[in-house]
Amino acid sequence: MYTATPSDEPLPPLPPHKTVQRVFVDFLEYLHRCTREYIEQTHVGGPQIWEDLEGEAVYILTHPNSWGGAQQAKMRQAAIDAGLVPDTAAGHARIKFVTEGEASLHYCVSSNLASEITKASVVFLPNYYPVHETKHRRARMA
Repeated sequence: MYTATPSDEPLPPLPPHKTVQRVFVDFLEYLHRCTREYIEQTHVGGPQIWEDLEGEAVYILTHPNSWGGAQQAKMRQAAIDAGLVPDTAAGHARIKFVTEGEASLHYCVSSNLASEITKASVVFLPNYYPVHETKHRRARMA
């Protein structure tokens, strides 16, 4: 039986010839398809909206705080394989990454869950700026 709490029981193995990468591709394909269907079915002119904007969509993928370039490269390839973006420089530029910690902080700030903290503190999100700007901002804040 499935429980939402961690268990000491090992996960069952993936089916033969099914890789973790393929599971992620399948998941992204599913999310992309559901998003398209939702927009097309619930918005006036939905199919046209989707057609007009799909090629410009920027996808922001979250990952564990400890992940870096190697894992991001696999996630980017999964997004390409799922058909979210083409395998071009322009397509790669439409895939952005943010750590789960940064995503959580952004959600709290944007939904006013952290309103008391932001009144009294400066919230600094370094990965939202290019490297040269980050160093400059850190120097000004110090």
